Amino acid sequence: MDKVTPYRTRTGIEIGKYYQRPSNGRNISFDMEIIQMSLLNDMGSIRREKLKSVGLVASVSAFLFLVIYLTKG
Repeated sequence: MDKVTPYRTRTGIEIGKYYQRPSNGRNISFDMEIIQMSLLNDMGSIRREKLKSVGLVASVSAFLFLVIYLTKG
């Protein structure tokens, strides 16, 4: 990445010394995405995410139940 060199005025003030470029958006966590969706009032997306979570929990539970049932005997 290119380092931003601060602009120094005649009085010695450095403008942009602590500037950090914004991230490219690839490192957004799941929680950050849910918070953003709730702030934007995107209830359809929130419902889809909840359904995905419920489906994942149900499928993992069914798989574990099946494994326990088959290995019990």
